Formats: sequence, structure tokens, C-alpha cells
Amino acid sequence: VIAVVEEMKERLMRQPQLASEKITVITNTEGPLFLESTKYDAEVLRQNEGSFTVLYLGGFGVHRGIDTVLRGLKDVGNRIPNLKLQIVGQGTPEFQRLLMGILEKDGTEELVEFCGMQPPDKVVSYMRAAQIGLVPHNLNEQTEHTMPHKLYRYMMTGLPVLVSSCRPLARVVREADAGEVFEAENPKSFADTLVRMAQDPEALERYSKNGLRATLEGPMNWRVTGQKLAQFYWEFLA
Repeated sequence: VIAVVEEMKERLMRQPQLASEKITVITNTEGPLFLESTKYDAEVLRQNEGSFTVLYLGGFGVHRGIDTVLRGLKDVGNRIPNLKLQIVGQGTPEFQRLLMGILEKDGTEELVEFCGMQPPDKVVSYMRAAQIGLVPHNLNEQTEHTMPHKLYRYMMTGLPVLVSSCRPLARVVREADAGEVFEAENPKSFADTLVRMAQDPEALERYSKNGLRATLEGPMNWRVTGQKLAQFYWEFLA
């Protein structure tokens, strides 16, 4: 069995027929070609000039935690000047209506920009234009045992990350010292942690450098992970 994170391996080992030696962890890290093959969109960069942009990238639904983020915006208040939450991706129409209802109720619509689905070539430009990347997953059986690919993409572009306390997310971010962790499904914890990050430019610089180091020079890179997968195949087929 190939599992994507150590937490999934632990979960599988609770099944009596799966011993530890039968499970190999191959994490869905990113490779450097992700950056090398990308063109930058000057318009995206221009639109975010002067803003403190917090980016959520990818699809969103009930388990992704965007609702926690939006509910936390009212607790951010005016503590972050020129704050912009940029959401690149889309969810179901029903869930998007739910999100709009949160914003309207709290009067925070002006802080959020829904960008919808974007061409792959623009993805890195949105990350380059932001100051913080979000992975705010709510707690459930899936998010406690999996890893979103975008976390490594954020780090590889030097974007400091703010993640929820789901075990795999928190472990990787703390190991790399590439960002901070808030309590999952707690809007105030999200808001307070975001404000603390925004008010500490030295920490943001450290998180950026550490994320780059971990993904470009360290083990959180497909050049390393892919070798592990190839070795697994060689040993298995032998």
C-alpha cells in the first residue's frame, strides 16, 4: 500500500491485515518544473499592489474551511491595513451562496475577491502577488489523514503559509518552520493568528526562506520523493 502521509499510514495500521512494512509513504510534493514552466502575469501582480493579500487556492466545499476564514474576517477588523482575501477556485453554487451569506451578515464583502477558476499559467502569479497562503481545512477523517498538493506549491513560491490544526498540515508546517497554525474551525483563532503574522514582517521573511529551503533544497521536493517511489518499485519488482 502507498499512503500519502504518515498519518494515513498510522490509520491503515489500525487494520489488522496491514502491517507497517506493507505501507510506504510517498508524499505528493511538487517538483521544480512547476516554477520553471510558468509565465508570470503582470496584470495579476499589478492588481495586488498595495494590498496585504491572503490567498486561498483551489476548490472549496464544506471540509475546506473557507467558512471558518470568512467568519474570522470580522475579528480581524482594521488590524490589517489594506487586507484582501483572494479566493482562486470555485465550489458548488449552494456553498458559494452560503459563503456570500456569511459576508453579507458580517458586512465584510469588501475584503473578499472571488476570482473563480483561472488558467494554470496564472496560478504562480497569484501566489507571487500574495503575502500569505491559506490551507484552512476543517477537521474530519479525510483532512486528518491527507495532504493538499497546494501546501508545497505555496512553500515553493516562497509564500508563508497559515494552516489549520489538522495533523498533517500542522506537522509539515512546523517541521519546515514555514508558517503558523490556527485551531481548526475556530474563526477567532484564525483571525488572531493572521493578525499576528501580518504584524511581524521578520517572521514572514523567515517563513518564506524556510519554505523555499524545504521545497527546493530539502526533502519536501519531488526530486527526493520520486527517488523514494522509484526505489519502492525496484524493491517490489525484484
